[in-house]
Amino acid sequence: MDILNWIYLKRQQLIKKLVNKPDTDLIVLGAEVPFTKRDDGYQTYAMTVADFAEEVRCGNDTLYTGIFDNYPFPIGYPVILKTCTKVIDTPAFPTFLAVNLQGWKVTGSVQLVDNSFQGVIYLGTVENTGNAIENFPWKINGTVFTFDQAGGIEIQNTLANGALMHDVNNSINQPVNIIFVPVYFSGGFDLFLAYDTVDLTAELQGVISFEYEFLQDLDIEPTFTYYP
Repeated sequence: MDILNWIYLKRQQLIKKLVNKPDTDLIVLGAEVPFTKRDDGYQTYAMTVADFAEEVRCGNDTLYTGIFDNYPFPIGYPVILKTCTKVIDTPAFPTFLAVNLQGWKVTGSVQLVDNSFQGVIYLGTVENTGNAIENFPWKINGTVFTFDQAGGIEIQNTLANGALMHDVNNSINQPVNIIFVPVYFSGGFDLFLAYDTVDLTAELQGVISFEYEFLQDLDIEPTFTYYP
C-alpha cells in the first residue's frame, strides 16, 4: 500500500472535520490483493466521500436474494442483517451484566394467497446466539400489503395488529392480528410468524413485509438458516 504523508497533512492543517465537496473529495482506502503483486498485500484506491457514505449507509440494508424463487416468500427466504443499533454498557463497572449489545434483524416478505383465517409460518432459525443474551427484543417494522379486488384499490398498512387484509371469500377487508414468536433452544431460536382474524370463514390474501430486530452480545455474530 502506498505510504501517505500524514505528518505533512497534520502540519499543513489539512485534517478537516467538514467535507469540502462530497461529490469530488476523495477518501483513500486499501484493498487486499495477492501478496505476489504487492509486498504488503494491499493496493491503494480511492472513493468520493459521497460514494463512500452511500456504501456505508446502504450496505447493511442490501439483501442478496431471489425474487419469487421460494414460495411463500416473494423475495426469497428471509435473511439476517446487522443493524446500526448498539447498546454499550455504561458505566462498565459496577454493572449487573457486563455485556455490550449489537442489533441484528431478520427481514423478508411472506405472501398469503387464499389462505385460511389463521396460520403459522416458519421464517427461519437464528443460531450462535451465546448464553448471556439469546434474543433481547428491540423493534419490529414492516408493511402489510393487500389488494381489494371489489374496490380495485391497493391497501398498504403499517405492520401491526389490526392491519387490514383482503378476504377473498367474503370480498371484504378484515383486521388481522400479526405476531412474531421466537421458540428458543440452546444457542438460538426458531422464528415464526402467526396471523389470525375473528371471522372463521375468511380466506386472507396479501403480503407481510417485516424487519424483526433483536439485540445480541456484541462479540458474537449470529447465523441465520432457513431449514425447508
